[in-house]
Amino acid sequence: MQWLLYLLTLVSGVLNPVQSGLTGTLEKSLDRPFLVAVISLGGSFACALVCAVVIPDALIVDSDVTLLGLLL
Repeated sequence: MQWLLYLLTLVSGVLNPVQSGLTGTLEKSLDRPFLVAVISLGGSFACALVCAVVIPDALIVDSDVTLLGLLL
């Protein structure tokens, strides 16, 4: 299941510039920065929620897990 997290991270990194472009286009078409921010954050939250439902074990952190040599 860990490979799925790596894949998700890779896809998120690749799509990050796409999100910036879409947010800029939405800003130009709506001309309401606050609404654009709400839509962008809502979309990000929805994606995070879907990932949490699909991969529930990703939210569980063991005390033995290390990140960059640091104990979490």
